[in-house]
Amino acid sequence: MSRTKSMLLVALCSCSAAPGTPSAAKRPAPELKVWGSLRELMHEGRTESRVAIASVIATPHVYAVGAVAGMRGEITVVDSTAWLALGDRAAGRAAVGAADEGAALLVASSVASWSRAPIGEDIPFADLDQRIESLARAAGIDVDQAFPFLIEGELTDVQWHVLKGPPSSPATPHDHADNAVRGEQATMTGTLVGFFSRHHQGVFTHMGRNVHAHVVSPTAAIAAHADQVSVRASSILALPR
Repeated sequence: MSRTKSMLLVALCSCSAAPGTPSAAKRPAPELKVWGSLRELMHEGRTESRVAIASVIATPHVYAVGAVAGMRGEITVVDSTAWLALGDRAAGRAAVGAADEGAALLVASSVASWSRAPIGEDIPFADLDQRIESLARAAGIDVDQAFPFLIEGELTDVQWHVLKGPPSSPATPHDHADNAVRGEQATMTGTLVGFFSRHHQGVFTHMGRNVHAHVVSPTAAIAAHADQVSVRASSILALPR
């Protein structure tokens, strides 16, 4: 190759970004661990324990959401503290402690430090997935990777459920939620513990959704799967630092 052609190739390779404009560095997502899948849980009857909850929360700063073995309840982990809500407990109320329980489905990540910023305007439930994605992208998160998030503050139009056992037959994708304790609240102060992914539908997000989130309100003893939730402006979005 001639010296002129070599210089031209070097010049072309050096011009991928505008002069003086460095490429924006994306924050690497923390490692996610997933045991089981929604597809196996709902369509294949795989409700057995896939991991002991106690072994997961033995790692510091773990955040997780999932279903208790046997589809008997919901598991939510906040900073390695496990909230267990069982459908046979009064109104599906949650309590701290995992005892010897296992999870049929669990997605978890260890996050030692969070970056927190106020949310500028209300987020209706219909826009939740898209707004989480756009806010994370603006914060430098690589949204092509799955990542955990928290939303802390005032939640509205909250609808939630706690599983109370497997359906009689896995006939439709929504049978599991029909065999559940359900609740709703017009407004509450609480935390959404969630995971975003564009690539895990049928694994840990439902089909057509990119977010799987649980709502936690210690004062109301709620730690349950969020079927619907909107977010008020000035609530805080926390993303892995």
